[in-house]
Amino acid sequence: MADKKRVNLMVSPETKTEWDNAVEDSTEYSSLSDLVRKSVAHELSQPPGAASRTAKGRETTQPAETEAQTEAIEQITKTLSRMETTLSDLDSRLTNVEQEVTASARADLKNEVFGALPEYDSEDSPDGKSAAEIAEEINSQRDRVSDVLTRLEEQTGAIRVTASEEGQQFYAREGGL
Repeated sequence: MADKKRVNLMVSPETKTEWDNAVEDSTEYSSLSDLVRKSVAHELSQPPGAASRTAKGRETTQPAETEAQTEAIEQITKTLSRMETTLSDLDSRLTNVEQEVTASARADLKNEVFGALPEYDSEDSPDGKSAAEIAEEINSQRDRVSDVLTRLEEQTGAIRVTASEEGQQFYAREGGL
């Protein structure tokens, strides 16, 4: 014991009881002195500014490194939030552009289909084209052309069915249009 110095501590009776219980419940500490020595050695081995803990395990201070990490995470969260807002705005704008392009493409297809129709002369010479013929002529899909013809016939009255053979209809535009 020549190289050791005695240190006396004054603690409350509750703290002394808590420390005694910790020694009894632990296989790590052989005595109250051993508990104090190891606890102090552990506390001193922590880097400066590291969080120290109370006996119940609560942090009493937050290390500077943890604060910096928390700030960095908050900055990342804010940046992600801004990016999310920007992406949402871009998605809305893209949806609007797609709707405009689709509407424009539909109008263009209607115009092409209407332009490809022959003019209806009379009941005596019902000239007309099928959806398949028009689709081939304007290089489009037959189903799309058929849908446009049906809509034009129902909504505008600008075209008529001139003949129907084997389930296939032939269309022409009304004269004078």
